[in-house]
Amino acid sequence: MPGYVNSPGYVSVVHLHSPECILRAGHVLHELLHVLGFYHEHQRHDRDQHVKIIYDNILPGHEVNFKKVYTETFGLPYDVGSVMHYGARGFCADCSRNTIEAIRLETLEQVHHMGQRLDMSAADVARVNRLYDCTDHYLGDDLPGAIPYIIWKCEREPDHSVCQET
Repeated sequence: MPGYVNSPGYVSVVHLHSPECILRAGHVLHELLHVLGFYHEHQRHDRDQHVKIIYDNILPGHEVNFKKVYTETFGLPYDVGSVMHYGARGFCADCSRNTIEAIRLETLEQVHHMGQRLDMSAADVARVNRLYDCTDHYLGDDLPGAIPYIIWKCEREPDHSVCQET
């Protein structure tokens, strides 16, 4: 499975344009995870089960940052605490109102982590390790709702060496 795949002629740009960005590790991690092949967590195809996007409050021209993307979930649960998730008021036109609202109980319990830019979450670490087959590192099998790595991997690549060992 490849990392960041772009269209012909597309140039991936890491957006660290303001001085405070490079002083906050989470912003750097967020942008580097884009380069490694990851979209925003709130763009997952299953996000509507966890959050509601308030489209009429998104700053014009930034709607693309909220468009659902049908991409790999890596068998890992939706994670509002991901460094790849926007905060409740990300790209707000009227910043007294949200652009993202939690709708599920487990999401509501974690909503104070939404949009954090401190560090990668456990699920972020597991996604990177699953994407790049770093099987001797954390794979997130213990995360509530996660499909164990070996099951997830073998469903997608039955001829993978890890599948032949079981």
